[in-house]
Amino acid sequence: MKKKFLMVAAVVAAIGLASCNGDEIERLNSKIDTLTRENDMLKSQNQDELNTINEVMTNFAEIRQQQLGLSEQASSAEGVTEDKKEQIQENFKLIQDKFLANQAKLDSLETALKKNKGAVGALNNTIKSLRKQLTQSKAEIESLQKQLEEKNVEIADLKTAHDNQVRMMTAAKNEADSINAAKIKAQDIAMHTVAYLIDNKKNLKAKGLKVGLKKGEAKDSYCKKVDYREFEGNDGIKFKKEPTLYTYHPQSSYKIVKNADKTYTFTITNPDNFWSTKTMILEGERM
Repeated sequence: MKKKFLMVAAVVAAIGLASCNGDEIERLNSKIDTLTRENDMLKSQNQDELNTINEVMTNFAEIRQQQLGLSEQASSAEGVTEDKKEQIQENFKLIQDKFLANQAKLDSLETALKKNKGAVGALNNTIKSLRKQLTQSKAEIESLQKQLEEKNVEIADLKTAHDNQVRMMTAAKNEADSINAAKIKAQDIAMHTVAYLIDNKKNLKAKGLKVGLKKGEAKDSYCKKVDYREFEGNDGIKFKKEPTLYTYHPQSSYKIVKNADKTYTFTITNPDNFWSTKTMILEGERM
């Protein structure tokens, strides 16, 4: 009986021990699952933080690229056109957007630090370094904006001075052109102005223009002045009787034609040649 009791006790003890081991194994498995989930979560958080840092660095690279272009424009001596001004403003807006994006990402990293104590040291130093770069970049961009604004003012002043100079030069040119035009006109009038007198024999004699007048001699104190290109003789002047020239003119430059009604028409056929002698005295009674 005693032996049978010992056997039963041993079986009960074995069953109890097995039950205790099963509970411990289940607890350990649960702990492992929890740790695995926490580890996966930490890995995901770390990857997100790394991705955020990479995005911040990419933004810095783009800011630097835009900054280099603006620096070249700020140091250039060339004028800034309206198209370039619009482009510059778009570049500044792009940079400002990148600054805001970096600021937001750095804020999110700092928030993550407060929840993830294990990564505080290294990540906090990284965030501080990135914030320092962000501050420096902002200062550099502000300096570039100021340089470009000053250059725009300088260019505007130069343009105003240039425009004033152009206006002065244009006014001077217009005045010179006007003077030259007046001189040319005066020279043209003088070149083509001639003197003429058409009268009958009696009046010419009374004026002393007939007696003693030699070929080529010109007495124009009684003469009228006219632009020979507009002289009426170019279209023909009719006389009652045949007129007589008292001044010398090439015979090929004029003609005197007798008409059917026994009148005569005097016509200058080559004015330039005819008026090589600047004065004409013609005797005859006009119709």
